[in-house]
Amino acid sequence: MSHPLAIDEQIRGFIERVLNYAEENKISFDMTKEMIAGTRPPIGDNRNYVCYIPVGFRVAYSIEEQPCGWCRHMSVSVSTKDRVPSIPAVEMLMKEFGFEGTINDQLHVGMEDIGEGHRAVNVLAMIEL
Repeated sequence: MSHPLAIDEQIRGFIERVLNYAEENKISFDMTKEMIAGTRPPIGDNRNYVCYIPVGFRVAYSIEEQPCGWCRHMSVSVSTKDRVPSIPAVEMLMKEFGFEGTINDQLHVGMEDIGEGHRAVNVLAMIEL
């Protein structure tokens, strides 16, 4: 069974806080390389980039410089082990975080093991700054 997702004005306020922080604290390509190398903590470890949404959703969002240019990056997971968020839930969150189109329209979509039986759906989309 998938987690239910409802977004109200309070949740939109949580999302807006993360969006504003990410806009003011973009991740350079050098910082991304440091995260990959393990010399810098991942974005999801910084609570300012993270939004918890009832019931059981966790979204990490950043604006990152990638080899192809600047991208918005969203990582969505759920609190239940061995489960991933549904595609409709991810697409609903994509809209709230400013992504355009469906999951199939994005630059990259992939699964990430985030430890202890949890996996996240990662979505990247090109943006213009």
